[in-house]
Order: sequence, then C-alpha cells, then structure tokens
Amino acid sequence: MDYVKTRKLLTYCKKRYAKNRIVFWYFWCLKSYFRGIFCGDNVSVTSESCDVLILHPSRKSFKLKRKQKLIDKLRSSGINVIETIALSEQEVIEQKACCGPFEASILFHCYEGYANWLRRKFNPKIIITDRNGSLLSPFLKSRTLNDPITFHLAHSVLTAQSSRFSMLDYDYYCVYGLSSSEYLQALPYSFGSCHLVLGGSVLFDEDFYLPPPSSNAPLLFLGMGPELESTILGQKIYELVLNWQKMSARKLYVRLHQRSNSKFWTAVSQEGIEVLQEEPFKESAARASLILAPYTNAVVDAALLGRPVQLIAFPHEQDFLQVEKFFGPRAYDIKGLSEAIDRHMGDFEKSIMASHHFARFHLEHGANSVNFINNTLLELLETGKIHTDVLIEESQDPRQIPTG
Repeated sequence: MDYVKTRKLLTYCKKRYAKNRIVFWYFWCLKSYFRGIFCGDNVSVTSESCDVLILHPSRKSFKLKRKQKLIDKLRSSGINVIETIALSEQEVIEQKACCGPFEASILFHCYEGYANWLRRKFNPKIIITDRNGSLLSPFLKSRTLNDPITFHLAHSVLTAQSSRFSMLDYDYYCVYGLSSSEYLQALPYSFGSCHLVLGGSVLFDEDFYLPPPSSNAPLLFLGMGPELESTILGQKIYELVLNWQKMSARKLYVRLHQRSNSKFWTAVSQEGIEVLQEEPFKESAARASLILAPYTNAVVDAALLGRPVQLIAFPHEQDFLQVEKFFGPRAYDIKGLSEAIDRHMGDFEKSIMASHHFARFHLEHGANSVNFINNTLLELLETGKIHTDVLIEESQDPRQIPTG
C-alpha cells in the first residue's frame, strides 16, 4: 500500500473509528500500535491451495450456512472451495497468523500481516468476503497480477442506515441490485474503489418462489431484532399491532426475529394471534396475504415471494428502503393501519404488482441470484476478469466520512 493510500486510510479511521475525537484517536493508535508489535512475522506458515477461499466473518455466520447454496454450486462445477472463519485481532496475535511483506503503517500491521498470511496459507485465486467496513479489505484487495481477486458479497440492500458501507475497497463488489448501485454512486464519502456487480443475493435461488397469495389469507407481522424491539418506539409498534388485531379480529401471524428475546409476543394470549418461531421465512410468507413490517431488510424477501408490504413506522423514521414509494404511505396509528390494510385489500392485484416492482428495484436477478453469482465466479476463475460497467471510486472529501 503506497503512502498516499495509507494516509487516506488513517484519515478514514480517525473519522470513523475514533469519531474524530483526539482522545479516542490516541487510544485507537495506541491499541493498533501494540497489535502491530505483537502480531509478529510468521514466515514459516504452511501452504495449501484452492480456487476459492470463503472468509466467513464469524463463527455464527459460518453456522448459519447462508452461502451454502453458492458453495454447493461451485463445488458441483469442480471448483476447489475452502471455508475459513476470519480471526479477530487478538486471535491473529495468539495464533501468529501474520506475515510480511509490510508496506503500510505499523498501525495496520495486524490487518496487512493477516491478509498476507491468508494468501500464503491458502493460495486462493478468489477470496470471497462479506464483512462490511472491515479494515482487512484494503489489504486483501489485489495489488499485482498474481494476487488473488477479492469478491465482496453484500448481505443486504445498501442504505444510509450503516456507515460501514463507506468502505468499498474490493476488486469486485457484488451488490443486490439497482438501488444499492444508486446509493454507492451517490455517496459523498467512501474509502477505496471497486467494480460493481449487480449480482443479487446468495440467499435466493430457483426454490425461493411461492404461488400468488389470496387476499383472504391471514396477515403476517415481522418482529424486530432485540436492539429495536427493546426500545420505547419498538414497544409502541408492538402495542399498535396488538391493539389493531384486537379491534379487527383478523387472524395475524407474528414471525419473531431470529435473535428476538420474544418476551412481548410469548406473553400475549390474544385470540387470533399465532406466534411463529424457527421456521423458514418462505413458510411464514406462504401463510400470508399481506406483510406488516417495521423497517427491516426482510421486506425485500417478502416482495420477491410476491407478498405486498405495509410499512409500520413513526413519522420521523427514515424509510431507507423506499417502501412507501411502492406500497403507499406508512401507518403509525390504528386508524392509519386499518385504512392502509383496506387500501391493499381493495386493489389486491395492484399491491401484488407493486411487490414485483419493489423486488426488481432492489434485487437485480431475483430468484436467479445464486446461478448468476456462480456463473460470474466461474468466469472470473477462467479469465481473471469480468465485464462490469460501473467503477466506484472513493470520495475526495474525507471530512464527510461518517462518525457513526
């Protein structure tokens, strides 16, 4: 990494990780310096080889097997795929998973050395990553013709909800679709550059399909994650949905978030409400005519399955996914929710068509995503490059890098 890029990366870290506060910045530098000192230089790392190295961001992510459909397709094509779990900074030091050459500041030795170690240990042609905002990314990215190519997989629609998306230093960035591309191209800040691939998601293949819903089917409410459902606003949304169902007496399924503590809904014993736990999203959606949802990326999944969506959010909350643009105004009280549901049911075919338009806006290849990404990787292995019309380059104004 050259001097100019190192300086830009330091500026990025100061803004993002130290929130541009001098005390935090000194602490970040001190911590990073000692990491660099202690990580060492393990020149004796043993080597194997593979075509594709899947770098899972955590043990939890590995256990979820979200990339398994893609991995199976690659292996069925005769591609040698190795999976490994990314080490934390402390694990890099403890396991001596670090080696030179070092070109960047010592503050980045832990990341640069680990990237070198991964290349030397696995000798891959392609490295697939999906941890957003990782400082490992600039050092995994290829620097010479002989380096492996990095292929970063988005695991959600890209929006302003997270500052982690301002890191985009990859060879290729496989995003969901048009909305993500538009977001990245409009960023006032970023670090690094990449070629965009509108590839879709590794979650969706030809099996992710349902026949059209019936307007007579029950409704499905998507529960929030533990961080949101524990807030005052999250509890108000739950109370709103609960009170609406009691008033309307309509059958309502409640699908709990996979990390929900479930205390609110499991304590409910209201007639007409059934709580769903630990079943695939597709099975939950198959039960429903209409999806009621606070802000969640799962509305894209619902729309791909042909289920219309009604956003439940308070006026000051930002509609990151532009749900209202396709499905009409949000609801934030019982009257508004009742009117919104009546609107959908009054012209149900129009709402179903809106779900198809919404899915295409966010997800380029729909249920063909896994096939498309697989074929793209096969082409990349064969030719060393793929055709893409969109090159995203970093912002020239580091003052606008988010501090959140």
